[in-house]
Amino acid sequence: MGTALQSPKSEDYLKDRAAHTEGYDLLLCAQNTPREITIGKVTTAQSAAVGWATVTTLWDGGQRSSFTAYVGLESRPIVLQDVDCGQ
Repeated sequence: MGTALQSPKSEDYLKDRAAHTEGYDLLLCAQNTPREITIGKVTTAQSAAVGWATVTTLWDGGQRSSFTAYVGLESRPIVLQDVDCGQ
């Protein structure tokens, strides 16, 4: 999403992005399955109807990776709308 205060993207945006991402799992920003996934503190921008949190993955060998997940706050249940793998 670029910046955290942009309007939420459509629900199909992430589905389309994931379908066209080759070589890794877009939702995990990785190629393999992590041993553990933790979600950090959630921040919300009510006026932009978006929330975000850092997702941290733990891999074999003890390596940790982090990325940001964005959710739309106007849907019920809340829907994952984008991820920023920091690449």
